[in-house]
Amino acid sequence: MDELIKYFQFSSGISKPLLDILLPKFSSSHLKAGKFLIRKGQFESKYYFVETGSIRKYFIHKEKEYIVWIQTAGDLFCEIKSLRTSQPTNYYFQAIEPTTYWSINAKEFEKLINEHTELQLFMRHFWEIKFITALDGFEAFQTLNAKERFEYLTNAFPRIKNLPLQHLAAIIGVTKSSLSRIRRIK
Repeated sequence: MDELIKYFQFSSGISKPLLDILLPKFSSSHLKAGKFLIRKGQFESKYYFVETGSIRKYFIHKEKEYIVWIQTAGDLFCEIKSLRTSQPTNYYFQAIEPTTYWSINAKEFEKLINEHTELQLFMRHFWEIKFITALDGFEAFQTLNAKERFEYLTNAFPRIKNLPLQHLAAIIGVTKSSLSRIRRIK
């Protein structure tokens, strides 16, 4: 729970009294490598925080997997489309390695957000950062070559360097052998 506390305090300076209300609402769980947190077709109702490990978010189109993103230690996330539209998700969220995470029921979290200005500010900041990150990623993917995309990702998200080669290559949009060559070039 220490990482979760640090996240809320670092991101927006959530006060101790509010943390005392918020933190007991989270529950801890563990996934073994290869196990699923969320599967396509589920209706999603939680927010998650990765304490240790990593979780890949992907979809399958014409029998090919496409990794959308990888949540690493220190990430708060949810499957927003399913959460907001009450439709089943099109994504899989799968542990790449043994992963410990915290979760909170979205309705419970949103009730607290509505009751506490501090959490409203936190969530506004949270979604602004997610939106900026997505825009930067779209721009990088459309304008940078593979080596530049690799450098962008590893500079902007240092934890991503430790991912298995096939997952990092999939995010960048290259083969594993191409990524191996890119990484050797200094």
